Amino acid sequence: KKVAATRDQDLIRYEKSQTAQVQQITTLSIELNAKISLLENLTCEMEGLNYQLEKKENEACQRQNELSKQCAAFNSVRSQLTKKEVSLQLSQKCVEQLEFKLH
Repeated sequence: KKVAATRDQDLIRYEKSQTAQVQQITTLSIELNAKISLLENLTCEMEGLNYQLEKKENEACQRQNELSKQCAAFNSVRSQLTKKEVSLQLSQKCVEQLEFKLH
């Protein structure tokens, strides 16, 4: 009887130990799933932020292209104005020479 009672107590302790391990594994599994879920949410958030960043970069490139075009147009107009100014100065000199000759 003593041997059987000791065996029963050992079996009960073993079962309790196994139950505690299962509960610990269950708790760790729940915690792990929560962390995986959080990681998935953060990944989605990062993808959204990445998309917004790419969108902003594209907008910045478009603005840069527009500014480059405007700058080229401005430089073209400035060049034309410089040519007209030189032409006007030459015309003014011609007029002055003509006036000098007339007097």
